[in-house]
Amino acid sequence: MISKWGREIVLLITIVGLGVIAQSVNPNFVSFRNISSILGNTSVMVLVVIGESLVIINGFGNADLSVSSIYTVSAVTSAQLAFIGIPMFLVVLWSIGIGLALGALNGFITAKFSIPSLITTLGTMIGLEGFILWWTNGMWVQNLPNAWQISNYQIGGLSLAIWIGFGASILMIFLVKNMPLFRKFYACGTNAEAAVFAGINVNKTIFYALLLSGMFSGFSGFLSASRFFVVSSNIGANLTLPVIAAAVIGGTSILGGRGKMEGNILGALLLTEIASVTVFLGISATWSEAIEGLIILIAIISDVLRENRRKRGVLKV
Repeated sequence: MISKWGREIVLLITIVGLGVIAQSVNPNFVSFRNISSILGNTSVMVLVVIGESLVIINGFGNADLSVSSIYTVSAVTSAQLAFIGIPMFLVVLWSIGIGLALGALNGFITAKFSIPSLITTLGTMIGLEGFILWWTNGMWVQNLPNAWQISNYQIGGLSLAIWIGFGASILMIFLVKNMPLFRKFYACGTNAEAAVFAGINVNKTIFYALLLSGMFSGFSGFLSASRFFVVSSNIGANLTLPVIAAAVIGGTSILGGRGKMEGNILGALLLTEIASVTVFLGISATWSEAIEGLIILIAIISDVLRENRRKRGVLKV
């Protein structure tokens, strides 16, 4: 049991330990307001992390670099629709729909032309960044109606964004463990040739992974933006690196075939906590980015070493 949940236990200990250290330096760290802030930021990030992990699990060379751009496009266009008076339930559907459409575009190009998703999504990321800059002319969306801040609606003292983000995450834990589609993701990531031999359509699985990643990014963009009365035209800037970092620190192997949704949640929570700790301890925000980069490097090296040990073990047998 300890071995099975080893990474998650280490993450929990790290999260608690980091909180204790921050609290000892600044007594305001463990306050309801700050804890709510950390949970709120985690709730909108964790959905993107889950979508990203599904792509990475599909195998080495797979990752969705366009999550930040899809997130931004959804957030900005959703805010613009709310500004002109479109009912909020239609705005929510739009955020999911635009995410699905852009995810489908990534999936179609990747599957149709057998291009690594890393390359495909790099192209769409750059294209969408250019589009949103042209579309908004760098201007922020302002003067939004009161109904727009739906994510701040309080239930039991916590915002709606927190309930939705963590609720959807828990649902994904169940679905990933029980739906055959998600087991195919792991099969393709573990051994693509064996998956094909077993009758699994590898191109179709990466299509669905990118489709879901786009959907989560689109909805998360809305969920995040609808916490504010003003929406920046670059609201999702610099999101991709923390998302990948959260996935790999949570146990998603960059080589594919491994990853737990529980780890994704804890990975997102840890990185959000680190960002908060740097603020409370008066540390420059650039250190957060340095830590994220270091985490990715350590995770990649760890995965490679683990895979090498596994292969040596197989050869000895």
